[in-house]
Amino acid sequence: RKHYKLSKDGSGSAVWPKFIEKIFIEGISLDYSAKASESPKKCCSRLRNTFLVQHLARHGVNRSRKQVASHLQVLKNMWKDEGNY
Repeated sequence: RKHYKLSKDGSGSAVWPKFIEKIFIEGISLDYSAKASESPKKCCSRLRNTFLVQHLARHGVNRSRKQVASHLQVLKNMWKDEGNY
């Protein structure tokens, strides 16, 4: 990624640093591989976002569903531009 959003607390730290983004993308992979065996009803975005929040929490990272949804949208747009979507 070329640009990282910085925390609003003035610390200068990235909101989604590389190690957290790696965990996030790992969660996306786990979520999509699990969807193949589940019913379509469980594929809604709210459950996906909740799953990702829980996956991050298991790794000690606290993010809200809203933050997860926003980051998914950023990645989706970034990956479309790079042809990796």
